[in-house]
Amino acid sequence: HMSQHQFVYHLRRELEQLNSIIDRKIVRGRDYRTEALRHREILRSLTRIKKQRALSLNFLSLFF
Repeated sequence: HMSQHQFVYHLRRELEQLNSIIDRKIVRGRDYRTEALRHREILRSLTRIKKQRALSLNFLSLFF
């Protein structure tokens, strides 16, 4: 299984790859809807992970 750190790294890499694909499609005037949907999905995942980390750190700070 992947650690959370590895998962975030993988998502960020995929995001970079999607950005370059989307850029190329925009330049060529092609439809990039499917890539844009995946891009949004990845951003949501990263945001959710970031919020979870912040909550757990805040929770821990109550005790330490």
